[in-house]
Amino acid sequence: MLAGPLEGIAQAMRDPRAAGTTEAMAGGALLADGVLGVGSRRQGIGGAVKTAVMGLVFLVIGLGALHLVGQDDAGPGDVTTQGTVVDQQWHTNHSSTGGSRRTCSPAAEFTVDGQVHTAVSNGSSGSCPAIGTRVTVVYDPADPGATGRLPAPATVVLLLWLFPVAGAVMLLTGIGTFVARAASIGAGVALLTDGLRRRRAGASSAAD
Repeated sequence: MLAGPLEGIAQAMRDPRAAGTTEAMAGGALLADGVLGVGSRRQGIGGAVKTAVMGLVFLVIGLGALHLVGQDDAGPGDVTTQGTVVDQQWHTNHSSTGGSRRTCSPAAEFTVDGQVHTAVSNGSSGSCPAIGTRVTVVYDPADPGATGRLPAPATVVLLLWLFPVAGAVMLLTGIGTFVARAASIGAGVALLTDGLRRRRAGASSAAD
């Protein structure tokens, strides 16, 4: 019952023009998948580049923010002590879209050898420890008054780590997708070129 259709398919595959057409169509499909991403939620090579670039931006911004925040941490020769929040310095940041956001930089007093000094936070966040709260203060014992600073809270550091981690994942995903789509484009071009060549050769043979 299937002998007729199967025989027709086999005969078509023996025909260079039919085989070339099939190969060219397969190559075109691979080429389209590589360039555009055939199927739902499949990225083409352009989308892969966009994902990788966005990941790189997130990675650089996240690592830069962590570097700035880390400058307030204790370094070699520094000393940590406990201080008391005495002031909340609020700032209003305006965005290019017209919106605004209030952030706070706390200031705390700490005592070294009976002398009171003030430490400030070089960073700011949307929340601020209440006045009277005990916080960690870092300072250089050679000059406590000029070097007193407040390290960023662990929750802020943890949130900042989300940016480089997400950026690294996006970057690796974009690179992996780019390699896969580039391979698909290469295979598609090869099949399409060979299929068209075989189709032309079959047409020439038929004409002879």
